[in-house]
Amino acid sequence: MDGGSKLRVGLVTGAIALAAGIYLLPKTPKGAEEPKVDSKEMAGKTAFSIEQFLESSKTRAGWNEGTQTEVWETALKKGSTDLALYDSIAKTWDASGIPGAAGWYYNQKALKNQHEADWLNAAYRYFDAFKSGKDSLEASYFLSAAITSYNKVLELNPSNLNAKTDLGILYAEGTAEPMKGIMLLREVVTADPKHENAQLNLGFYL
Repeated sequence: MDGGSKLRVGLVTGAIALAAGIYLLPKTPKGAEEPKVDSKEMAGKTAFSIEQFLESSKTRAGWNEGTQTEVWETALKKGSTDLALYDSIAKTWDASGIPGAAGWYYNQKALKNQHEADWLNAAYRYFDAFKSGKDSLEASYFLSAAITSYNKVLELNPSNLNAKTDLGILYAEGTAEPMKGIMLLREVVTADPKHENAQLNLGFYL
């Protein structure tokens, strides 16, 4: 018997032994419950929750009941139409060094008034949150939020080259469409050859 035949015989014998071993393993008795998987626990491991992020950020920032920031948020929850409250809360998060939370509040304001400046405020902070994301889920969430916000800015003002530059960087660094980001950067330098940030990043990616 040559070496190849011996190898095939050995593989067949091993497969038979493995099948027999699996057959003889203890089986779950009839009527016994299969182990249950906590779907909420699994979801927490496979998805990012902005609500949980905001709550944990409050602890980090020392945002306790009765503070001025809590008063502002309570007013919004009760239906206040004073959009300046979103700015005040966002600035609190800026001061605490938590851009993702600040971005969320500017985002909520932008959804209500659709102003370029508010979408841009949200986008800048989401951009920073993406860069400083503690894990891939957090970074992915803020990447998507930043891209959405920058696109809103460009819908309102297509000539905002700073927004287009940042959007190009996000696509180039964080998505499966890096060429889309490079093309955006090329559009910027075509419109303004002296745009340093776009030139710098375009040279880096090419």
